[in-house]
Amino acid sequence: MNDPSAPTRLLDPQIDSTIQYPLRILLPLSLMVMVLAHTGWSLFSNRSQIVHSTNREAVIVLRRTMSQLAGSLERAARRDELSTMQYSLASLGADPEVQSAVLIDENDDVIVSMRRADVGRRFAESVPQSYRDSPILGPGALARVRMSQISSTLPLGDGHTIVGVHPVVLGAKADRIRPDHLGLFVVLRDIRPTIQRATTAVSRQALGTLVMSCLIAIGLGLFFHFRIAKRLERLEEMTRMVGAGNLTVRTGITGGDEVAALARSLDRMVVDRDSVEQTLGLQAMILAHVHDAVISTDLNGNVETWNSAATRLFGYSVEEAVGRSVEFLYFPDNVVDWKEQVMLPRTERSADDLQIQLRRKDASAVLVSLRLSLMNADDGRPIGIIGCCNDITEQKRIEAKLGESEKLVREKLSELEHLYRTTPIGLCMMDTDLRYRRINDYLAEINGRPVEAHLGRPLREVLPDIADSIEPLYREVIETGQAKRSIEVERPPVDGHGQSSFFLASYHPLKDDSGRVRGVSTVVKDVSERRRAEERLRNNETQLAHVSRLSTMGEMVAGIAHEINQPLYAIANYAAACEHLSRRREPGWEDKIQSVMGQIADQAVRAGEIIRRVRGFVANTESDYSPIDLNELIRDTTQLLSFEAKRLGATVSLELDDALPPVMGDAIQIQQVLVNLIRNAFEAMDGQVHGNNNVQIRSAMLGGDVSVSVKDSGPGISSDMVDQLKEPFYTTKEQGLGMGLAISQTIVAAHEGHLEIRSDTAGAEFCITFPALHEIC
Repeated sequence: MNDPSAPTRLLDPQIDSTIQYPLRILLPLSLMVMVLAHTGWSLFSNRSQIVHSTNREAVIVLRRTMSQLAGSLERAARRDELSTMQYSLASLGADPEVQSAVLIDENDDVIVSMRRADVGRRFAESVPQSYRDSPILGPGALARVRMSQISSTLPLGDGHTIVGVHPVVLGAKADRIRPDHLGLFVVLRDIRPTIQRATTAVSRQALGTLVMSCLIAIGLGLFFHFRIAKRLERLEEMTRMVGAGNLTVRTGITGGDEVAALARSLDRMVVDRDSVEQTLGLQAMILAHVHDAVISTDLNGNVETWNSAATRLFGYSVEEAVGRSVEFLYFPDNVVDWKEQVMLPRTERSADDLQIQLRRKDASAVLVSLRLSLMNADDGRPIGIIGCCNDITEQKRIEAKLGESEKLVREKLSELEHLYRTTPIGLCMMDTDLRYRRINDYLAEINGRPVEAHLGRPLREVLPDIADSIEPLYREVIETGQAKRSIEVERPPVDGHGQSSFFLASYHPLKDDSGRVRGVSTVVKDVSERRRAEERLRNNETQLAHVSRLSTMGEMVAGIAHEINQPLYAIANYAAACEHLSRRREPGWEDKIQSVMGQIADQAVRAGEIIRRVRGFVANTESDYSPIDLNELIRDTTQLLSFEAKRLGATVSLELDDALPPVMGDAIQIQQVLVNLIRNAFEAMDGQVHGNNNVQIRSAMLGGDVSVSVKDSGPGISSDMVDQLKEPFYTTKEQGLGMGLAISQTIVAAHEGHLEIRSDTAGAEFCITFPALHEIC
């Protein structure tokens, strides 16, 4: 008699085995047999196709290669370049499939071969015996190719060798080619490696297909095993467990068949108990994963609950802590009675969070924040105490460092505030409405108002005299978000008397986190004294240049006097002639006197022109910058120095660029530079044989600058003297001051130009460059 309490099997064991065996074994096995048979048949049927396809492709490739090489061989044969022909065939040797490549003449002798040992032999001796009598290589076959002059490329009967025969013209090409002038280009290629590679690739593909098919078969077997047979086993096991009273497991079976329906019925039987266990497990998991250490005790202080955070904090395991009095966590001098603490009214407690040092398992102290609360039963009766604590050691350390940082920040802010107020540079901040939000004492003093008179007031009200010039700068910074740096601002005297003030101002945008401009920070530096010093320096340089011109003119005075004496002497002679003609009154004397008077006028103009140039050169005037035609200035300067050139027996040649743009500068100062350079060139050639003294003056464009060079034909300047020449008071003359080149350097630099000295044995060259006027504009 069956035990009614024993679990009932869903299926008879014999029926179960009958169903499961074919599903698990026979079906995958039959699939694998079918795949193996299909793979074997594919390998057998594809091999002949591979051989045929490989032969066809090899014939095409060989025919194309031989056609290309035949052209190279014919060109080399016309030029009788045997080495080139040998090189062309040797290139085929790089192909491991090429067995032989030869060029034979009309007598079937090998002329060129990829193997040098075959050269000079009979063609029949250079190929294997098995190929000599083949339909394509036999003597009759080669003769047919010569007669037809058509190339032939065919596979041999062995199935793996391709032979190509291509006619090649030997020697010069005649109008009609005779067969005995034709050579033959013969190539034998073994394609077995290619066939082997193709067969291997197909075999690998078939093997991959086999492996994939086996995997699919195994997958199908596993699918049937787990989807049907395994589910039946699982359902049988669940039936036995339910009959034994175990309701803690689930079948996990889904679907719409009868097996799944029975499984759902079993699952519904244990839903209630499972829900309870899940709730308890969730609570335990939450307790285990909270960051704070959670400890619960009974009303006597004995530990009942100890989570994993408490283990990490204090070092005690659950087994070591549960059941012990909570006093083991305290040091003897700071024990806290949990029950007494939680029973106190809230108003009498020292704090909800107790910051206290507790004891770890290793006897070390840990500073914690302890929060205690009472646990009550459903009827309100207290049944225990819960304590939550977390380590605040790091928090306290951070708070201490934060306090130190805040103190340091306050000190730095105080220093910055003091620096802002007392720095000898003007500082202020304006909002987008151009109202002062902050200003330091220095800038307030510059503006002539106290700090309080600036705050909240618009710029135009505080600085009405310069608002029109600086308001656009503020607007541009606010609109573009780009800083404006080192802008020079001139402020006229407030009362109309005294001197103007000059300031160097920079305007920087103040942006919020989104990048929007919320104001402008201004830095102002008073540069009035520097401007006045620069003005004094410019005046001194102008005076020094004037002194230098006077000194130069003093050196030239004898020559100038001689130059002026010539027109004066001519005027005296012409006047005597007029007196003589007026006395004699010969026929036509009036016309002759009129002509002589014209000569007197010309000589007077000449003398006046010399005096004009001298007066212009020595004039003591303030700098007057205006557009200058350098070519005209060069011509005027050479005229001024023409008498000195004559005295020294020197010639001056001009090579001037007529398309030269003007430059902005002071004509007198630039002429002074030209005079210094040209006179230096004259003096460098002094003492040489007359006729060899030549000064070349060139003007040209050099990039965006105008360049003027003065080159002499003297002995040149040594390299160690080039840099010294620009230094003040350095001179190579016995009576010179050594200021000419130094002053010239200063004048050129003031015009934003550059002075360069180049020298070799053919003479020295001084080159000056100035910015072209269109570049400045």
